[in-house]
Amino acid sequence: MTKKRRNIVFGIIAVLFVLTTVGAVFYSLGWRFDLETKKPIQPGMFYFKALPKNCETTITPIDNSGNAKGNAIIKKTDFFSGSVIFENLKPQKYKIQIKKDGYISWEKILEIKEKEATEAKNIYLIPQDPIFTAVSQNTENFYFSPDNKKIIIKEINTAPSDGWQASRPVPRSFGEGGSLDEGWALKLFEPEKNIKSFLIKEADISKSGAELKEIIFSPDSKKIIIKAITRENIEYYFLDLDKSPNNLTLLDFIDSSASEIYFIPENLQKLLVLSSSPEESGGNKKIISRADLTEKKLSPPLIKNIIACQPSKSNIYCMDSQGFLIKSDFSFEQIDKMNLIPYPVEENKKYAVFTYSSKIGIWEENSLYLLDQKTGIFQKISDSAENVEFSPDNKKLVFSDGYEIKILFLEKTDDRPERKAGEQIFITRYSSKIKNIFWYTDHYLIFNSRDKIKIAEIDDRDKINITELSPDISSVNGELVESKSLEIFWSQSQKKLFLLSENAFYISEKLIP
Repeated sequence: MTKKRRNIVFGIIAVLFVLTTVGAVFYSLGWRFDLETKKPIQPGMFYFKALPKNCETTITPIDNSGNAKGNAIIKKTDFFSGSVIFENLKPQKYKIQIKKDGYISWEKILEIKEKEATEAKNIYLIPQDPIFTAVSQNTENFYFSPDNKKIIIKEINTAPSDGWQASRPVPRSFGEGGSLDEGWALKLFEPEKNIKSFLIKEADISKSGAELKEIIFSPDSKKIIIKAITRENIEYYFLDLDKSPNNLTLLDFIDSSASEIYFIPENLQKLLVLSSSPEESGGNKKIISRADLTEKKLSPPLIKNIIACQPSKSNIYCMDSQGFLIKSDFSFEQIDKMNLIPYPVEENKKYAVFTYSSKIGIWEENSLYLLDQKTGIFQKISDSAENVEFSPDNKKLVFSDGYEIKILFLEKTDDRPERKAGEQIFITRYSSKIKNIFWYTDHYLIFNSRDKIKIAEIDDRDKINITELSPDISSVNGELVESKSLEIFWSQSQKKLFLLSENAFYISEKLIP
């Protein structure tokens, strides 16, 4: 080989070496060459995490019209972590589908951008046709304990019929005589043990009839106060759920002027009683007294001129008639003002205080306000808020005006999509009334509207996935029945849905793995 040829070969090898080295360096830095655009690009990646685990995840590249423009890539989420990664993806839009047998699939269109990871790590697939089991045939209402481990069910007697589904409550009015077995009864249901036990019957309060108005649980879920009306008189009763036989005690030292009663957490034999002020008739000013269940007496007023209050662990928060939100322990020996500027309280308007963890707010009629504890100023959230629930992580608030659902982010979130503190997003709107709203998880809602149960994610990228839950409801005789006149309760601790439909009370199987 001549020297000239050797130089040419060496030059070609050198050029190829340089090109290969440069290509390897660019590849290691994440660069790729797009044959379609004839330009170098830096790809991105998808990260998904879903429950249940071991789901089939499909990503399909699409054009701006939503049509597929390439081959789909299919992977399974990890059996242990429930996550999956798709790497080296061309920047463009992709249609995502995550599915598993027995569950409703999750779909969304997401975009890959250069050098970025697009993630959706809070995905929950909703079970198809979850099974519900009947707990009670003739339920009028139900009351959950604070720990969600106990449910007091108000059962009603029904007229004789061939099938209990067609039964209806026996009409009863005050002063009506009859058997002690007529009227309603309270029963204690413990879902974890699947045990239902008798507590009291209506005749234990009054043989001539009683209207159950309210059940107040103690913080430890072991005791209750029952508020009832007998012959137009408001009466309060105490019942210890752990004692057998049940000993129903009339609290005759608490009169009908009492509007709210709270257990004192450090001493459950004592109560705080919010009552109408004897010095004012027809107004909204109230007094707070202490009731002693052992000595059966009521103390002189601990504090006056209170509009509304709400206990929270070892403290109680009250709005006074001057518009100050005050914080105190249950002795009211030391009182701290929470807001610097008094809220303009109006006579004869209804007010309520609500708390969750460190968050505090008030209702004025249906207007919702949250207290900015740094500035001491109330911030208006909504002119019309009927349903308000804090998320389990205390970072979000869901509220509804009865027909629309919105989310308020209380803190900055780093999860995709990122949110700023104070940001609100719209979830959905219905023409029929939205009744009960609960947080299914920190990133999903469960609610009912027009006898339909819905579960909605709060990720508003592309479309919001809203699933209609189709309960497979069986009556006690094994027949399938249609859910109507729904009331629901979601238990975060048990991951089960409780449902009241046409006087029948049901419990679902566990909906979240």
